[in-house]
Amino acid sequence: LEVGCGSGLLLRNLGLFLGAKFLIGIDISFKIIKSNEYKEAFSIVCDAAALPFKDKSMDFVYSADVLEHTVDPLQCLCEMSRVSNHLSLFVPIESGLISNLHNKYRKLCKKRTLLEQYGHIQCFTIKDIFNLLNDANLKQYKALTLRSYVFTAYTFLGKFYELAQRLCSLLPDAVYVKLYGGSFLVIYWENGK
Repeated sequence: LEVGCGSGLLLRNLGLFLGAKFLIGIDISFKIIKSNEYKEAFSIVCDAAALPFKDKSMDFVYSADVLEHTVDPLQCLCEMSRVSNHLSLFVPIESGLISNLHNKYRKLCKKRTLLEQYGHIQCFTIKDIFNLLNDANLKQYKALTLRSYVFTAYTFLGKFYELAQRLCSLLPDAVYVKLYGGSFLVIYWENGK
């Protein structure tokens, strides 16, 4: 099951890679589900905060770049955990010292921030993600921080921001994420144990 399947491309490719026999994708947007051209998956319009599946009915549930778009990420995470035996998440960490300053500057200039441009209503730190996992009673997980790069070189400040980001890429991951944020991959196994 992919929560927030969008076009279905990731679901199709992951299903082929894993050799899955049955694929289901859900998305809250009827327009997106209707445009899904991958017939290998069964697509459903529904809210991630109220999944229409029985407890532990899915072998594997994953969600990529969805929690930051939800009003209640904890409820969505609890629902994914409820229906799954194995869970994997990919969540952007968009809060870092320099990225926060950049977003504040853009707001002062009455420009949309990168978060607003992508429709994000949540802005997570790594601590926020760990708190969500604990609140959802997901205790056994592996977590990996990946670097993500934002290219904003349309203005002088954007060029400066991008240059600083590239220079900071030489720093260790933990320092880089505190400055810029990044992407956070959480893999949860053995649900309920």
